[in-house]
Amino acid sequence: MEIKTLIDNLRNKKLRVAVAESFTGGGVASEFVSVSGASDVFAVGLVCYAENAKERILGVKRETLDAFGAVSEQTISEMLDGLKALGLGQVMLATSGNAGPTSEKADEVGVFYLGVMCGEEKIVRRYKASGSRAEVIRIGIQEGLDLIAEIISK
Repeated sequence: MEIKTLIDNLRNKKLRVAVAESFTGGGVASEFVSVSGASDVFAVGLVCYAENAKERILGVKRETLDAFGAVSEQTISEMLDGLKALGLGQVMLATSGNAGPTSEKADEVGVFYLGVMCGEEKIVRRYKASGSRAEVIRIGIQEGLDLIAEIISK
């Protein structure tokens, strides 16, 4: 979904967005703030790239990171819970992934997880994209915006 349309939809529903980004590095927040009037709907964007940032800022459990890694459904779910606990928005989005081009495990390059939460509904999805690092990040940003659009349309 085009960002201006998403912002209009959020404004019409009187919803504010909070995001916690890892592999997208602030790209989702940047998309929002590129549009005049985004302050009506965009509350906060946190870039929690390192594991200890996810742990200390968002409350992701060390046990979760050790058992499943930063790029996992479990970590995304806890990132969303941490965002919700901040109480700054009604719609939360979290991103974590491996944009490459290298990884300890070659099959993990291009894998990312996105999660969105609105009220008690939470959606976490796994994605696999190919292309350059910049292309994988760009895909993650767009899929994140689309996921926000999906949850607010329910």
